[in-house]
Amino acid sequence: MGILYYYTTAETMKYILTQGDIYATHISYLNDLEEYVNGLRELREIFANREQGDGKPANIINDDIYEEAIREIPQIYSISFSKEADLLSQWYMYARESGVRLGL
Repeated sequence: MGILYYYTTAETMKYILTQGDIYATHISYLNDLEEYVNGLRELREIFANREQGDGKPANIINDDIYEEAIREIPQIYSISFSKEADLLSQWYMYARESGVRLGL
């Protein structure tokens, strides 16, 4: 798969290295709630195109499940990694002026 990069501040890097923890953020705190809705759409499309063993569509995310997932945001947490070793948007958004990137 290769290296994935985690962009963050120097302060957060210090915490990660001393405590051994990387925390994820609850999706309700994302700067763009559409990320969650877009992810639901993607999953719905993926599952709609899959078949069960009998050749019928899997339809795991039906209309009711989809609508409920949009209304009631579940306990989902997110953490962002990048395949890019030097990406300006990641430096700006996550690393700020004292930033670092950790390769995993």
